[in-house]
Amino acid sequence: MKDRLKRLRKNILKMNQTEFGKKIGIGAQAIAEIEKGRNELTERNFEAICRTFNVNPNWLRNGVGEVFIENKESALKNIVEEFDLEPDEAALIGALLELPKDYRAGVVKYVKRLAVMFAENERAAKEPELTK
Repeated sequence: MKDRLKRLRKNILKMNQTEFGKKIGIGAQAIAEIEKGRNELTERNFEAICRTFNVNPNWLRNGVGEVFIENKESALKNIVEEFDLEPDEAALIGALLELPKDYRAGVVKYVKRLAVMFAENERAAKEPELTK
């Protein structure tokens, strides 16, 4: 398991021991000791790794299956964190993902029209200032 942990951290997630440890709440030295086989990975830390990075527990423990488990909930969580979304923004994206594909296309088209309309209004509002 120590080799898979190191591979996950270094090669897959491209994180150093400090970054990785900070995400799961332990120090870089503790990560180093686990990767060297001097200390065992505690069940609490094992679960934190799987939960934080959406890692397949069977892969981490036994090397079986895909590295990551991806589902709608974890994918949305990643988007929310990456783009620092507000709760209402996250709810909007979540609702969009629940719609059938053809309905999503209609919503996207509508939102694009709204964006164009807002941009045109912004330009129009600034134009009088530019002519003064």
